[in-house]
Amino acid sequence: MLISQNKAMQAQRGSARTMLGIKPGGMALNALLFHALWVVCVVATESQTLLALGIVIVLHQLFFVSMKREWLLIALVSIIGISLDNLILNTQIIQFNTGTSEAPVHFIGRIPLWLACLWVGFSMTLMHGFYWLATKPFLSAALGLLVVPVTYYTGARLSDAVIVGPTWHYLLREGLLWAAVLPLSMQLAKLIELSNSPASFKAIGIQRLQLLRSTLTKKRASS
Repeated sequence: MLISQNKAMQAQRGSARTMLGIKPGGMALNALLFHALWVVCVVATESQTLLALGIVIVLHQLFFVSMKREWLLIALVSIIGISLDNLILNTQIIQFNTGTSEAPVHFIGRIPLWLACLWVGFSMTLMHGFYWLATKPFLSAALGLLVVPVTYYTGARLSDAVIVGPTWHYLLREGLLWAAVLPLSMQLAKLIELSNSPASFKAIGIQRLQLLRSTLTKKRASS
C-alpha cells in the first residue's frame, strides 16, 4: 500500500516535470551552462562576467523557462543567497580582492559582483540542472555540507581572495550554511513546479493525506 502510494506520488511529480519541458538532456545542458558561468565569474573581468551572465539569462529564457513563476524563484533565491553571504562576510572570515584604481572590483554589500552573479546563475539551475535533488533532501544536504565549500574555496583561491584564520573554519561555515540552503532551495523549486500544475498539486496532497491516515491506522491496530 505504502509503496504503491509513493510510486503514484513520484509519477505525479514526473508528469509535472514533463509539462514543464524538463528533460534529462536539457538538465545536463543547464548544469553545464552554470559551470561555464562559474569559471567566467571566478577568472574573468567584471565586464566579461556581466556579459556571460546576460548570455546565460537570454539562453535560459529561450530554452528552459516554461513559466513566469520560475523568475520569481530565481529572484528570491538570489536575494536570499546574496544576503546570507553578506552576513557571513560580516565576520571578516574572507577578504576579497578589491582590484586596482584602473579596474576596481565592485561589491554588493560585502560580496564582490562576480559572487552575486554566481547566485543568479545557481538559481537558474534549481528547476533544471539540479532539479534531480528535489526529491533527495538528505543527499542535497550532504552535497551542500561537503562539496559546495570546496567550490567556494577554489573560487576564493582563483580570485585572489584571502581566507582569514584556519581554512577548516571557513569550510565549516560554508558547509553548514549550504547544508541548509541547498535542500531548502530545492524544496522551493518543487513548490513552484507543483503550483504550476494545480491538479498534480491537489493529487499529491490527497495522496499524502491518505498515506498519513494509513500510517495512523496501522499504529492504532498494532497498539
